[in-house]
Amino acid sequence: MITTEINKTPSEDENPIDPPKTTIPEASPQSGAQPLAHQETWVDPLEGSSLGVNRKHVQFDEVISIREMLRTDPQRAEALFQRGFEIYCEAFPDPSERESAESLRGYLDDPSTGFQMIVVTMNGAVVGGRNFGAKTAVLENGEKFPIACGEHLYIPKALQRLGFGTEIVKQTNAMARSYGASLIISEQNDPFLMTPEEKALDASAGISPEDRLKFWKKQGYVAFDCPYAQPSLDGGDPVYYLRLTAEILDRSKIPESANFDGKSINSDAVLGIMRAYHGGFVDDLDSDPTSVMLKEKLLSRKRIDLIDIEQERSFAQDRVDLR
Repeated sequence: MITTEINKTPSEDENPIDPPKTTIPEASPQSGAQPLAHQETWVDPLEGSSLGVNRKHVQFDEVISIREMLRTDPQRAEALFQRGFEIYCEAFPDPSERESAESLRGYLDDPSTGFQMIVVTMNGAVVGGRNFGAKTAVLENGEKFPIACGEHLYIPKALQRLGFGTEIVKQTNAMARSYGASLIISEQNDPFLMTPEEKALDASAGISPEDRLKFWKKQGYVAFDCPYAQPSLDGGDPVYYLRLTAEILDRSKIPESANFDGKSINSDAVLGIMRAYHGGFVDDLDSDPTSVMLKEKLLSRKRIDLIDIEQERSFAQDRVDLR
């Protein structure tokens, strides 16, 4: 068994710090088996490991919480962090969409952030990861509900389209379900809002913004039909070409007062989700210009629809208007 150790389910008054223990069963050994069809070999330039990658069967050696490993093996945790961070930067070439290594280390050191950096390995090589957070969303009436934030998914360009991303999503979603998250959210680039230059930069990571949406649709994600922007990260510019998406994990964990019917939800619930998400990296949501703008625009509507993740949103989200 491969086990990621994490803390117990937190109370509703606390930020969840670590997802609960997730046990991943290993597949039966295939000693002497012949290589299966569609097998490719990839060499990690830093780890020096040669991987036989089978498109039909992805099995990780380890699913590792960097936060947990920092407590038990800080030297290895730092090496895994550095390799994971390099892949993260390759996967998100626009600096405004990612955070610095210093900021990520700060989140890992601060229990109140609920931040996880999950990396996966095969034959000793880091083959991907996902920055992941456990948060508590708050409605306008004060009711709380647990959510998860799947912040960034990253895989080396040479290993994309081999099933690694799908498997990483499965593992982190299992963590989210095990501590009771109602949904897991993620922000995605919106090709309807991107310039040709932004699309080209995004595609340089190995996948176009359109194909990213296709991938997340296959994972069960839908989009909130509402205005969205990412507040400034590490002093950079806000990002205005994004959309907020989610996979619903457990409807019963969403308060009845949010009036979620599977197709739409009260706007204050979406605001609570956004504020829980952004609160991890924005010092003061009530003074941050982007956060204030989003609050005003969301609360001007009573309900927010959930739409197909590939569908254009129903309103004109002009960048000038969002600023």
